[in-house]
Amino acid sequence: MGEYEPGGKLERRRKRDLVWRAARWLAVAGWAAMVAAVLLLAQAKPPTETFFDRYFGVPLRSWWDTSLTPYILYFMILGLAVSLAGLLFNFLRSRRRDDEFLVSLALLAGFSVLGLILHLRYF
Repeated sequence: MGEYEPGGKLERRRKRDLVWRAARWLAVAGWAAMVAAVLLLAQAKPPTETFFDRYFGVPLRSWWDTSLTPYILYFMILGLAVSLAGLLFNFLRSRRRDDEFLVSLALLAGFSVLGLILHLRYF
């Protein structure tokens, strides 16, 4: 039926259930949203002048592309919402002492909150 754990209790779980797998996939989706926000941030910032730009006289914009900043905000809010949902699923399914805690969801929530604070501060 199952194997015994080191504490002497019978382990009846055969594989991870749907809620646990959903928490894992939410972590992946949340990090994808955060990567999208960082890529949009890289597109919105003014380009750095290089030697070739200076040598050939290529004009560069010196301002932030503010048309992309709402999308950055939306992706960070999406990352925060997904990470909080994943943390909730992880909390609901971690009943035993040796159950795993998804640290990446906590890190994602922290980075999302930090990004939202910085976004609201500077944009």
